Amino acid sequence: MTTLDRSIGDRLETWAWRLDRRWGLIILILAAIYGVLIAPSLRRHLWYDELHTVYIAQATSVRQFIDEIRLLDLNPPLTYVLVRASMSVLGPTELGARLPIIVGYFLGSIGMFIFLARRVGALWAAAGVGLLWYNQSFFFASEARPYGVLLGCMGVILVSWDYATDPATAPSGRRWALAGVAIGATGMLLSHVYAPLWIMPFWAAELVRNWRQRRIDWALWAALVLPMAACLTYLPLVRNVGQAVFPPEFQGSVNKAVLFYVRTVFQVAPPLLIGGLIAFGIAAWRRRSSPDGIRPDRAAATSIPAPEMAFLLFSLLPPVLLNALAIQKHIGFYDRHAFLTTLAAYLLLILFIAYESRANRLSGLAAAIVILGFTVFLPAKILVPRPSSAEAIAVRARKDFDRIQPELPFVTNSAFTFLEMDHYEKPDLVARLYYLVDPESSIKYAHSNLTEGLLVMKQYFPIRANPVLYADFVATHRHFLVWGEMDFNGWLLRKLKTEGAHLTQIGKFDTPYLDSLLYEVRLDP
Repeated sequence: MTTLDRSIGDRLETWAWRLDRRWGLIILILAAIYGVLIAPSLRRHLWYDELHTVYIAQATSVRQFIDEIRLLDLNPPLTYVLVRASMSVLGPTELGARLPIIVGYFLGSIGMFIFLARRVGALWAAAGVGLLWYNQSFFFASEARPYGVLLGCMGVILVSWDYATDPATAPSGRRWALAGVAIGATGMLLSHVYAPLWIMPFWAAELVRNWRQRRIDWALWAALVLPMAACLTYLPLVRNVGQAVFPPEFQGSVNKAVLFYVRTVFQVAPPLLIGGLIAFGIAAWRRRSSPDGIRPDRAAATSIPAPEMAFLLFSLLPPVLLNALAIQKHIGFYDRHAFLTTLAAYLLLILFIAYESRANRLSGLAAAIVILGFTVFLPAKILVPRPSSAEAIAVRARKDFDRIQPELPFVTNSAFTFLEMDHYEKPDLVARLYYLVDPESSIKYAHSNLTEGLLVMKQYFPIRANPVLYADFVATHRHFLVWGEMDFNGWLLRKLKTEGAHLTQIGKFDTPYLDSLLYEVRLDP
């Protein structure tokens, strides 16, 4: 190594160490990046699930609030309470509905940052946060559903547990940390019915820690276990979910569990591989050098302690457990149900790379720049196939779907689109907007009854349009329009085609909805 190499390397590493100690500056940079990533989603239409959150949050009484949760959405109450508070200030807007989730997701990310920074430095921690944001689950950072709140509470319990188990924490600080564990655990359990699966890894970590120390930390166990009383709120939700019929493609399976782990790693493979290789290269270059005035202290750690490893490994199990439950109960498994496992996976990956790089801060800076660069300039969603230019032009051809034959009923094939159009469209279209309910046909043609509850929703939600029974509708309407896709999110078009109705495709339209095709339907007299 030449004197020039040593001088340049020492200067760069010294600068990286100085930057690493400025947690506040790095968090501000992360906040700015987060704002850039979130901004495009702020005015996106609220969709079917989000509208459930909005309407339940607007319940006019406690009794109605409880009934709507129990009958219509099957989630614990915390998210609705937070969204209600947000909308009381900002109004029932997209931002008002999503702000608690946006804030919660960022707080959870900062919890991840603090956990990593206390081990391998703030620069490596920023790289870990960038990895979490590059994953496609970042979509839930701006969706008015429980996942952002769940992640925020996870961040609180993660950091609080870290301080509560640190011998260097002062007694007064430990009391605050124990309170944080209890608050974070309670918040998680009141956010989602699967939250206990991410409380249990802390139990595993405590079993290992207590065994190694030969004593039981009763105060911490109380903070982790007593909040489980919140699970009593799940009982009516669990009873009602048993009535749902999920399509076979959405039901749990071994393949779904395996694919979850594959996607978790491969979605972040480009920044992870490039950032990791550069970090290893810098660490090899600097392995025998130490700039003046730099004391590695905690950075000298080379492996994950046993209690933390137990926590991280047990946090990887929920996708397997949830799919096993879904197989047994014939219920659905969606990746979002286990998205906190991505947090544990990326903690493991970043800790491994950082420790193998001797937590070199210059390596951490390079990894952070690469990963956050990918996150800002090449989000994972652009890797999803897009329509060809010809298809895109066809979709943009018309926008006047709401003015086609305005004297005819306008029926949506999809319950998702129906609820969204009911919320956003003008009164003249809403007055002739219908969704046809027929549980038997839904089971037969869509193999599901998940969207056949709109008649019940009409009793509770401020739905302006017309959910009606299929038999009642066709008894009086033999000529109508249907908006939707033949094999997407609905059963009506399949039923009409199978039973010999006369379908004429009017055209393809550019709209903010998932559906884009309009059909004219005539039934035989």
